[in-house]
Amino acid sequence: MPGPKATDAKYTVVEPAARWIGEQVASGRYNDAESYLAALVARDREDAQRLAALHAALDEGMASGVSDRSIEEIIADCKARPVRAGWAKAAARLARSGEDVDWGGEATIAIR
Repeated sequence: MPGPKATDAKYTVVEPAARWIGEQVASGRYNDAESYLAALVARDREDAQRLAALHAALDEGMASGVSDRSIEEIIADCKARPVRAGWAKAAARLARSGEDVDWGGEATIAIR
């Protein structure tokens, strides 16, 4: 199956971006500026998809309202999910420490 169709396009890249692209090519990581730009666009698209998924998860969480479960119940639920095991361990450490956690929002959440 053929790859994506190439489209001729001309862009002007100013310093210091042009120098950076040249350094990336000179490092041997990329064959040419086009390869670097293609990789940059691919990473940017992946980042945009991850950010959109994060926003969707945040929106879902905010829409779900305040939980009536205890922190212990939430931690137990997290531990039951292998993918979230790292988060559960961090939450458990915070719960044991009794520290207040500033999540960067308008409120500080006390985990006890």
